[in-house]
Amino acid sequence: MIAKLQSISYFQNALSYCERGGEILTSNNCLGNSAAISLQMEKNNNLNDKCIKNSFHIKIRIAPEDKGKLNTKDWIDISNKYAEKIGFQKNPYAVYIHEEGSDKEHIHIVASRIMENNRAVKDNYTHYKNMDFCREIEKKYNLREVQRV
Repeated sequence: MIAKLQSISYFQNALSYCERGGEILTSNNCLGNSAAISLQMEKNNNLNDKCIKNSFHIKIRIAPEDKGKLNTKDWIDISNKYAEKIGFQKNPYAVYIHEEGSDKEHIHIVASRIMENNRAVKDNYTHYKNMDFCREIEKKYNLREVQRV
């Protein structure tokens, strides 16, 4: 499993891309299509006008040989666990699945970085958090384990 996190300022484009390429699995503190979710995230992100990259765009992909091992509930659980690991579990976020049932199945998470206290979720050391998270999920769901380097 591979997870990649980017801090972004263009969350509307990310939401639109995710909706065009797949379907929404779940959302947290936001509802609707990408346009509605975008308005809700923008309202939340306006709480902190100092943070330029006020959103996250995360991609989580499994190995091709793990095709079919995860169902919709598993992907939702994985996305919720990831939100907790990084620290945006109370923020608005939307999860989309792409290429479902194919060798390239993966999810996208678009999340607001702005918390209730108007501070941004830290985006430092996310590479290490991603690696730790992936190793935990690989063990839990019996997926191909990737060696940490």
